[in-house]
Amino acid sequence: MSGFAEKSNNVLEGKYASAIREPLGFGFQRGYQWPDKTMSGAMSFGKPTKDSLHAKELIYAAGGSKEEKNEVKKMYIKTHGNYAPGEQKTRDYEWVNNPRVGAGDGETLHHAFGYGEEKLLNGAQKAVMPERAHESFPKTVIVKKTVEDAKAV
Repeated sequence: MSGFAEKSNNVLEGKYASAIREPLGFGFQRGYQWPDKTMSGAMSFGKPTKDSLHAKELIYAAGGSKEEKNEVKKMYIKTHGNYAPGEQKTRDYEWVNNPRVGAGDGETLHHAFGYGEEKLLNGAQKAVMPERAHESFPKTVIVKKTVEDAKAV
C-alpha cells in the first residue's frame, strides 16, 4: 500500500480491540503491570535446581525394569485390566461348575451364551399355512365391535 492508503487503513483498523491488543507482527499484549525488578533480567521465576537430571533418566532408570511377582501382576490385571502387550485375556471361568452348562446326562457338556429359545421347526411352512398348525398359532375370531366394547367394561 502507499503511504496515505496505509495510514487510512491503520485508522480504520484501530477501532478493533484485536488490532490494539495484538498488532500484526507482535504477540498478544495482555496489559500486565510487572514490578520493575522483573524487567531488569536478573530475576527468574521458580526455584533453581541443584542437580539437573534429564527426564529420560528419571522415567527410564539405568537399572532397567524389574520383573513383577506373579501375585502383583494378577492384582493389577484384576484392578486395572493391565495386561501385557499381546497377552491373551483370561477370566478364569470354571465352565464345569457353571449352572448353565449341560448336566452331562449322556450328552457332551456344552455352553450357550445369551438367551436361548426353543427352536420352532417348519416355521415358514406354519406361517404360510396357519390352518394346519392349530397348536402353534391362536385362531383369529372376528366379532362385532359392540361385543368387544361390552367385554372391555
